[in-house]
Amino acid sequence: MAVLRRVIRRFSPLLRAFQVFVLPAALGLWPGVTADAAPGANPPALELMTELGCAACHGDLPAPTTLRDRTPDLASAGLRYRPAYLFDFLQDPARVHPHLGRARMPDFHLSPSEALALALFLQDQRQTRGTWPPMPPGLEAPAVGATVEIAEAMPWLRDAGRCLNCHRVNGEGGSVGIELTTVGYRLQPDWVRRYLVAPAMFGVDPGIMPPPFFQPNTASTAFQPLTNDAVRAINTITSFLSAQGGERRAALEAGWLEARTRHPDVTAAQGEQLFVAFNCAACHRHHRLSPRTTAAAPPLMSAGTRLQSGWLEAFLRHPQPVRPFGFQPGDGARMPDFRLEPVEVSLLANYLSHATTTALPAFEAPPPSVFSRRKAVNLMRDKLDCLGCHAWRGEGGRMAPDLALAAQRLRPEYVRQMLRDPQSVAPHSIMPKPMLPESTADLITRFLMDGEPIETTTSSLSPLDHPLLLGGPDTRPDSAPHLHLTHCAGCHGTAGHGDGFNARYLPVQPTAHADAAMMGTRPDDTLFDGIHGGGAILNKSPRMPAWGGTLAPEDIRALVAHLRTLCQCRQPAWAEDAP
Repeated sequence: MAVLRRVIRRFSPLLRAFQVFVLPAALGLWPGVTADAAPGANPPALELMTELGCAACHGDLPAPTTLRDRTPDLASAGLRYRPAYLFDFLQDPARVHPHLGRARMPDFHLSPSEALALALFLQDQRQTRGTWPPMPPGLEAPAVGATVEIAEAMPWLRDAGRCLNCHRVNGEGGSVGIELTTVGYRLQPDWVRRYLVAPAMFGVDPGIMPPPFFQPNTASTAFQPLTNDAVRAINTITSFLSAQGGERRAALEAGWLEARTRHPDVTAAQGEQLFVAFNCAACHRHHRLSPRTTAAAPPLMSAGTRLQSGWLEAFLRHPQPVRPFGFQPGDGARMPDFRLEPVEVSLLANYLSHATTTALPAFEAPPPSVFSRRKAVNLMRDKLDCLGCHAWRGEGGRMAPDLALAAQRLRPEYVRQMLRDPQSVAPHSIMPKPMLPESTADLITRFLMDGEPIETTTSSLSPLDHPLLLGGPDTRPDSAPHLHLTHCAGCHGTAGHGDGFNARYLPVQPTAHADAAMMGTRPDDTLFDGIHGGGAILNKSPRMPAWGGTLAPEDIRALVAHLRTLCQCRQPAWAEDAP
């Protein structure tokens, strides 16, 4: 049985490739072919999304993913990885773990300072899983000795440890484990030693890496050897592997030191914020930080309702930021680049282009006249609240997608419905319901859909220099603090200082609701009117949106009461009801 398991493990990648690529192609299940999958089977595109782990963020996908159970457990990342390697890898991820199949670490297009912050945070993660006996005698500390030559190490790798059943060294061995010659610049020597004693200590399932040399005794008070010379085998293997890749290791260390010098103010605490913002825990386990499982990314099963198929394919080929600071504005999330193969892009684009949940009435969007175009521009810039959240031609907010890309990205009937009732087609959206005449909504739709194709200039905002909107224990979905965090804090700031992440992109500084001197002059009715009708109703900036079409009156009154807690003040005495 042991021999059979090794054979299956060694050839499982080939079997998987046949199952995923060759067989579907033979059955006509690739893009452009209309043959249906067998009853109860997932289509190839959904199989691919499951392997990639898309459902970890896109929660509406019908097939869940088990990727998180098989990826490295980052609770012990500081014990496992050399920080210099992490810093480099985070900026240019490469496939490391063949057993994950088509899954791969995507590219978040991190800046050097962001990669440094994450590496510093991960360096501090030193939590093992479970309770374990002390290390066997002779393995308590890194071994000291001469470099082990390959001729001495190979018998231990090949026979005693059976490492080459799955891993490769110098072209020899299996293909489902990592290439062992990378260990020297990737992994900490002491971690390698401890891992060879008890892989489960670091969250690795025995089905992926069975313990080759030791196992705890019945009372779990000590490790007992599974083979002769287990201590010598581990020390020999560790010494050999840790000596590999010396030049690469030196280069990575130099890059790490240079980054530490160039960015002395970057901290591990900032890295933790990035870890949360990028939802790293959705694909990697952590002992303290949990994944964001709701509203983490746009729904995919309605992509065909809203997106142009050509744009979708181009986006999958080379993702560009759509929402500059997160799917939920202020959460800092990014759509990473999975560096998909052309056949993968075609497969996903074809599937998602036909994924629809709502049948929208067709909307003809003939090009507007010159006069209508000028009218639409003037309305958007000076009268409506569109540019409070959206960018357009270099101006406007950074909370929502750039409107200059609407013609390339969105279907006209979807744009028209968003201008009528956003939540009817995008329940996840916080876009306020525009209180527009039908003729104005039609005009804006025709104007946006007549846009010339342009090169996007949208870039992701970094949590290192933009404040994240992070909820606390009092921000329950039905609470006033949650309403404020979701609808107000992006501009006005979580504490009401007018310093939200979007504030710097507005022509008028948002009101500082924490300013007691100013807020004490404003009646509650005025605050209610401003929230309900927007800034224009108070002769303030029209880019302050009107929430009266979205929020119930009692919600707006709760928001007014919350603003009073931020300024710690009351309305003017003359506005109080008479006793």
